[in-house]
Amino acid sequence: AVVRVSGTPAERGRAAGVALAEPIHRSLAFYRAFLQRRGVDRGNLSRLLGPSRSAAERSLPDLVAEVDGLASGAGADPWEVFAVNAFEELEPLLAPVSAERMERCTAFAVTGPEGTVLAHNEQWYAGDAGNTAVIVAQPDEGPAFASPTVVTCLPAVGMNAGGLAQGVMSL
Repeated sequence: AVVRVSGTPAERGRAAGVALAEPIHRSLAFYRAFLQRRGVDRGNLSRLLGPSRSAAERSLPDLVAEVDGLASGAGADPWEVFAVNAFEELEPLLAPVSAERMERCTAFAVTGPEGTVLAHNEQWYAGDAGNTAVIVAQPDEGPAFASPTVVTCLPAVGMNAGGLAQGVMSL
């Protein structure tokens, strides 16, 4: 799915949530089951992620507004949506994993005579297969951008109208 959104962070999140409600709920069902198998239910999320959310509200209020807008638009639990967006902070609290077992996204850039190419390999959970979309956004402030993403996550990789590209590595 390609979803076009515009406006403030909260408006963009809400529009994406409305457009992607069905795959958002599928994605959240996967993460809910994943967490429940590790003894974490919805009630534990605020305790485990409260400090991260408070820090994000202070440092990155627009991103928190976008996450909350996504949850609101989809009619989803905001703590569950926040948990997916903070999953790499949450996961070590569940079951610490050795560095050699962590398999996450990779990115690289290659420069040649024709320009630069940025490549990104999304190595995430198979439970989100089919729960992806491309967000094409026109923010009220800043350049337009396009980002392929898991539907419960904020756009984090992609390219903007100014020609700037971003890949995220979390090895």
